[in-house]
Amino acid sequence: MNPSYEWITFGRKLSEKINVKPIIDIMGAPISSPEEFREYIHSVSSAGSNITICLSGELKKYGDGRPASNYRLEHDESLNENVIKNYFYLIELYFPAIHQPIIVTTIPREMRLYSWFITESGEIIREDQQYRRELNSRYNGYNEGEEKDFDKNDEYFMNMLYKFGIDSEKLKIIRESCKNSKYHSYMIDMISFIYQTMIGTSKFHSIFQPEYRMISSVFGGDPVGRWTPKENMNYLYFDDCHDEYGRVYFIPKNESIKEIYHLFDLIINPYENKAKESVRDHLDEFTIHRWSDFDANDTDDIFTIIMILHCYSCDTVDHEPISLTIDQYNIKMNLQNIIESWKSRNSL
Repeated sequence: MNPSYEWITFGRKLSEKINVKPIIDIMGAPISSPEEFREYIHSVSSAGSNITICLSGELKKYGDGRPASNYRLEHDESLNENVIKNYFYLIELYFPAIHQPIIVTTIPREMRLYSWFITESGEIIREDQQYRRELNSRYNGYNEGEEKDFDKNDEYFMNMLYKFGIDSEKLKIIRESCKNSKYHSYMIDMISFIYQTMIGTSKFHSIFQPEYRMISSVFGGDPVGRWTPKENMNYLYFDDCHDEYGRVYFIPKNESIKEIYHLFDLIINPYENKAKESVRDHLDEFTIHRWSDFDANDTDDIFTIIMILHCYSCDTVDHEPISLTIDQYNIKMNLQNIIESWKSRNSL
């Protein structure tokens, strides 16, 4: 696979200048040069002032442990400095001008209900993380039989991918993107997008809660558990704050997690439903400017785009194609182009 860090744009037509609602969606470590990053952010702001910033990464305070992967790039100190500078620019320099809270669309690892394992034969196995945690708590482990009962082929997921040309042979290649995690993925980008679709809805305040934080960075630092920060590496934190230097962040409530995973199951199933309709409604209203790290650490990015496209390509329960507006058809074609570009880049 060929890793790629890039901006992609989808959703409401970019040419519409009235009531444009851009979302800046940072779904990977923003490693581009500060000059390039600022230029892109300014191009977004010229399209409309009602901008929402979404971050995908748990907000950790200094002392909480290693920052989330989207806030660091530990194997390259120079690019890591770009990441730090770009976040400071987005939050400290640019953000105050738009007077909007920042939306965090991810949940901590320990709260994620499932992970997915891509096998050598190109199958996708859904693994019940909550069940495993409960067993570990009770028995300090689990046996092979128990694992089989709660780890099963995710047929809806695989059928969705097959529909868009990602079969078992291609999954054998794609799985290498998550080799460092032993071919597992939390598919958290997909879950994060579903959280994002709650923006501007009546359910927003039942899904998110506010926190007041201040962005900071620290070179090195004290060990936390088994993690020892690199002495010359700069790390990004979001500390509690009680003065004018803080920002309002909305983070997911714990009690929202099961609901979001339920929506995930509805979205990946074969047929039209309210969950898919809500995805289309979201893109009817917002233009998404998404910083993506395709295949740099996992497979989530392209699977997220496929999941969204699935909402425009499903049938009704009567096996009739869903009806799309002209604008929705154009959104569908744009999503297809993103996927085809990714396939071409990786010779898939």
